[in-house]
Amino acid sequence: MRKQIHRLFGCALALLLLFTALPVFGDEAEPPAPQAVQCSYFLRNININGTSFKNYYLEDPVLLYRNYTYLPLSEELCAMLGIRVSGDASKHYICIEPVDPSRRDLSSRTVKNNLEHLIAMDSDDWTVIWESDPAKEYLESLQDPEQSPTLLESALQILTLRGDLSLWNSSLRYDEAAFSVLHRDGVFYLPLRLFTDNAVCGWSAYYDEYSGVYISTDPEVEASSLWDSAESDYNRGLTDYILSVNRSLSRAAAEELVFLFKHEADVNQIETTLLMALAQRESSFQAGLQNRQGATGIMQIMLSTGARYELSEADLFDAHKNIEFGSWYIAQHLQNFGSEILALSAYNQGGGAVSRGHYRTTYANRVLETKETIQQFLSSKGYI
Repeated sequence: MRKQIHRLFGCALALLLLFTALPVFGDEAEPPAPQAVQCSYFLRNININGTSFKNYYLEDPVLLYRNYTYLPLSEELCAMLGIRVSGDASKHYICIEPVDPSRRDLSSRTVKNNLEHLIAMDSDDWTVIWESDPAKEYLESLQDPEQSPTLLESALQILTLRGDLSLWNSSLRYDEAAFSVLHRDGVFYLPLRLFTDNAVCGWSAYYDEYSGVYISTDPEVEASSLWDSAESDYNRGLTDYILSVNRSLSRAAAEELVFLFKHEADVNQIETTLLMALAQRESSFQAGLQNRQGATGIMQIMLSTGARYELSEADLFDAHKNIEFGSWYIAQHLQNFGSEILALSAYNQGGGAVSRGHYRTTYANRVLETKETIQQFLSSKGYI
């Protein structure tokens, strides 16, 4: 083993001479200061080794940045993925060691975020090290007090040992894209591609726009085999239905609406198709619609109603906030009145009118007819 260590140490010295043009961690230059960047929320589901869950069940959600999917290196997600993370922030390197997964599922399936786009810090000049047992012994040998700290830092920066240790630096070009190390609230984020393109990990990933991202950490199981065709077909059907009603929408915009409706249906424990039927009757899925009375957005929330709940006119034109409030509002009526007919009548004519018995059911019946139309569309087209 000692001979092997000496041989690897010689490789490090040789590589150090060959790659002196690469940046090092010495006193020559300070690492660039991290910059705050806007990251998009990943609306779709995550499936890890066959366990599927919503992104909003994560305290630190999966994010999108520069068109790449970024995984949070949170304790819970690392336990599911089978990796152990350590490192040294002062020297700007992260060590990732493959281990056996210690968790099959999340600790709880409750809503922990609200689909917000988030600000993260984008840090350059970070090194990510994939660690295995031989590589770990080698790195420990380099930490001998007699060895030069500069040599250790440089070796961490440039050394690649096939099958034992692979290394990536965020300031270098990788697959024609400059990846970043992101961090927010003490949690680091790395691009999924860094895991799937790494021979040490042996992961695979599969992305389906109608259901989400599938990750297999087992080299013998392709991520594509985890694909949930039923979920994908159902969401594709809902997307196609929205487009059949409002042809001015792009497919991407219709897909986003589907996941917003599904999120609010889950949060408020009501049917997705009921929310969609309500939105169709109100606005035909037009987020920018406002009538003369002040009913605004997809769910046609009155400006006066929104103001009572501290929602501005701009908030009501935001599809997410509008659907969120409209879904909560109909859920409250369902809870208060106990039936869809009464709840929908209250949504349209006011809870007071329903309580006094001064209401008509025409609107409610039309919404429920539309709900049935959605179901028939999905069935007749083979989506369910």
